[in-house]
Amino acid sequence: MTRPTTYATPIFTEQGGARGWVGPGGSWDASQGTVILPAFITFAAAGVAAAGAVTVAGTTVGQRILAIFGAPTAGGALAVKVPGTDFEAVVSVAGQIQQLAAANLSANTYVFIVCPAGL
Repeated sequence: MTRPTTYATPIFTEQGGARGWVGPGGSWDASQGTVILPAFITFAAAGVAAAGAVTVAGTTVGQRILAIFGAPTAGGALAVKVPGTDFEAVVSVAGQIQQLAAANLSANTYVFIVCPAGL
């Protein structure tokens, strides 16, 4: 009998105890050693001068922020920020992402890579 190598269900346990989880819309291909993830959502918005709300139209409560990259408006080095430290890790107010850092982050436009709520 051939061993299965692809999985389209959220959770699988293969013989031998290997375990993996893939959210809705994703799949697992053990023959290639790859995980195909569902589409992530990207948003862009300018930082603010102090801790507070950053208006990000389209965000919904519960979306998890996976990565944050900032590009200086005037050019320069890419800034990488940390979810949970510089900005909230989970969207708490629809249409906003809370900047937690007290520093002035208004010189950058940030790209937020967000996981759809429920994944």
